[in-house]
Amino acid sequence: MKPRILFVHTVCPSQFSDLCEYLNASGLAQAWYMTTPGNLERNRSRYRNLVPLTPDGNMMAANKYYYSGKVERAGRIGLGLHRALTQFLKRQRIDLIVAHGSLGSPHFVFGEFGIPVITYIEFPCYADHGWDPKYPPTEAQRLIDKNMQMLSYYEVIRSERTLVPTGYARAMFPDYLQDKIVARFEGMDADKIAQREDCGVNLPRDRPTVGFAARDLSSAKGLESFMATVAELQQRAANVHFVIIGDPGATTYGYEQIFLERKYGKDSGVTFIEHLMRKFKVDREQLTLTGKLPYPRFSDLLHQVDLFLYPVMFGSGNWGLLELLIRGRPVVAARRCYVPEFIQDGVNGVLVDQDSPAAWADAVSALLADDQQRARLGDNALAAAQAYLLPQAAQDYLALFEEVIGEYRRG
Repeated sequence: MKPRILFVHTVCPSQFSDLCEYLNASGLAQAWYMTTPGNLERNRSRYRNLVPLTPDGNMMAANKYYYSGKVERAGRIGLGLHRALTQFLKRQRIDLIVAHGSLGSPHFVFGEFGIPVITYIEFPCYADHGWDPKYPPTEAQRLIDKNMQMLSYYEVIRSERTLVPTGYARAMFPDYLQDKIVARFEGMDADKIAQREDCGVNLPRDRPTVGFAARDLSSAKGLESFMATVAELQQRAANVHFVIIGDPGATTYGYEQIFLERKYGKDSGVTFIEHLMRKFKVDREQLTLTGKLPYPRFSDLLHQVDLFLYPVMFGSGNWGLLELLIRGRPVVAARRCYVPEFIQDGVNGVLVDQDSPAAWADAVSALLADDQQRARLGDNALAAAQAYLLPQAAQDYLALFEEVIGEYRRG
């Protein structure tokens, strides 16, 4: 009998929306995706088996006590999940719940319905994830972070398993919790990756291009290292054009916004990338900033850039790196965090040990000068990344899901 699986996430699309759809389309499982009514309506034509989850009040509303904001949001989602699940189970039996720890908040369903729960946690808290000491959190943000850590640890304790994206993310948790944690990176949809339309970005054709791509342009993703490398290469009079892809107003994984407000004023409008361009005095004529692009245009632009830098500083495992590798792009990346789990130095990318502008510039210059090496690394990157496409990833997830269901039934 096919396993019956309910995924829970108040955001859609998310880590598991494509997996849920693939499990249904392939016939490997019966799967449902529980999300907010607004997301359900927006994605009704895109995904099947969507189920409504209405949080108990506005989950983004101002908190009654500022420091417990994320716990209060989890409470609103958790109560909504309990109510939605109560109604759903009146018409449909399920074997397993797979919930996002922060935005699926399963803590209120543990032990309530006789159904095993797998919780997905990207990282336990920002202190474990890491932040740039040049842009530290405030006291209030540190306390909020401790509350997030408290909830994450509790979810690991009560879940049958906890999913994290990488082995590096698993190591962020205390040793006594790691036996219950499994590293699995989300599966990628090959059809979605293949979508391309003209990016509308005109890049110079008389010189090579070096890119940086991330959902948020933050220090955690390595933007400051990238900009320092731009300045170094410009000082060397390198004939290179630089492309930066991402939302200039987003610094999701750090506290740069506090620094910017203190330095420039709360309503200055100065973004982190603007600050870095001023700091490193880069020649802006050699830079193209695209902002956030629709996915098909983003996909097309990735194919136009000769090589990418991925100097990530902190993280648990991001789609950004796989977006490059799965398209066969040559990547020069930092040998830290989760990166060595995806890139083998000299095989499907280049890893840099020393985080200095000179070291990055040397690696970039060497690879730009070797067309054959770039092509070989790109081909190998594409081949290795096939393991993260949904056909293989779904089998890996399904094996875990069936293992947990079997263990729970045996008691």
